[in-house]
Amino acid sequence: MIKFTHLFGYLIRHERGEETPFTFPSIGAWLRESTSELGATQLRSFSISRVASWTALGDWDVVQLDLNLAPAHLSILKGLGPSLPRLSSLDITLPTGWAVRAIHMDDFASFFDCLPALRTLRLKNGYLNLHTNGQAPWKPVQQPIPRVWDSGCIRAHKTMVRYLAQAVQQARALDLIHISDIGFDGHGVERRPWALQVSYRVRPNASRDLDIVGTPMLEIDPLHLPKN
Repeated sequence: MIKFTHLFGYLIRHERGEETPFTFPSIGAWLRESTSELGATQLRSFSISRVASWTALGDWDVVQLDLNLAPAHLSILKGLGPSLPRLSSLDITLPTGWAVRAIHMDDFASFFDCLPALRTLRLKNGYLNLHTNGQAPWKPVQQPIPRVWDSGCIRAHKTMVRYLAQAVQQARALDLIHISDIGFDGHGVERRPWALQVSYRVRPNASRDLDIVGTPMLEIDPLHLPKN
């Protein structure tokens, strides 16, 4: 297997409209499409592998991708799927801050239909960008709610379990998922950051249940912990 990293220079030339030789035309074409006023998708790294011992470089397959994905380009990424029959590891970092764009979970999950060999998914900032029923889970509700233990970190964990349960039904080979998310609790002087990192193993049963691997990391400021 060969891994290509430090691709930022390539992407800078690409965004300026300059042609750059690229070993895998499908990825190069996708990157050309995924640069727009809505943000550029950045390819951080990719790995290639071959089945036979002696094959031309053009016969190698992409087996790993690490992307900073602009949500507006998810549909373009779906088009790349058929050219990645042996992709086994995928890292997706979705945006934070002003670049957040709502992605319906149905659209996100359907992308995995075209990745039959995907076994490992690392997803960052899914909670900030994914939604169902037209409502992102992190948006404030209209009516006031009691001051209970409702840290965004806890809500992110519960929400992502529901979302991932849907994704693993589409990605039938997927057996390991790592998620990480960040956000804030409170407002004004009570505004505090939180962070979440959890890994899940997918059970090889019919319902493809999720089991937590190791100890989850939930960082919550004491101000937003439950009061006794």
